[in-house]
Amino acid sequence: MHDLILLVVGFVVAFIGTMSGGGAGILALFTLIAFGMPINQAIATNKFGDFGFFLPAVRNFIKAKQIKKKALPAIIIINVVGATIGTLMIAHFNTAIFRKVVAVILVVIIIACLRKKEYALKERPPHWYWPFIYFGTSISAGAVGAGTGILSTMTLMYARGFTALEAMANSFYANVFGSTLSVGILLFTHLIN
Repeated sequence: MHDLILLVVGFVVAFIGTMSGGGAGILALFTLIAFGMPINQAIATNKFGDFGFFLPAVRNFIKAKQIKKKALPAIIIINVVGATIGTLMIAHFNTAIFRKVVAVILVVIIIACLRKKEYALKERPPHWYWPFIYFGTSISAGAVGAGTGILSTMTLMYARGFTALEAMANSFYANVFGSTLSVGILLFTHLIN
């Protein structure tokens, strides 16, 4: 029965996550924790499951010409470094401490998602501080995964000045690199169930 529930939740999460640019992984993470999986292992397993929907989404964004090629190298580098630091936190933090860190990150995600702001419909000049905020969201993505896609998208939209679609496209593209490295580290540490 657990496998059937996980299959249904996984499908719903992938569907919603691909459409919204992130945030749906929280449902999968809470489901894994509810089934008694330790938080480090639940996050690692959830990140492995999320890995599958990045490539098809990126393919669609490339076809729609939403990737900003000039900005992409900086976005990828920040994402990979931040995701690596966050992933190493999963493997090396004490579970009790890590549970508190995850709780704080999830509260920040929920507050950010509840803020009522109009999505950007046209590009704006970037703010000077966008790399620092994006680096923080990349660390969160590496450490938690679930729900942090929406933070990355919002950061690229409001701080970097992308439209909503461009922000989602570039966030997904960078996440292919960060998630590949993250899943490799998690496979090596045997945290993925």
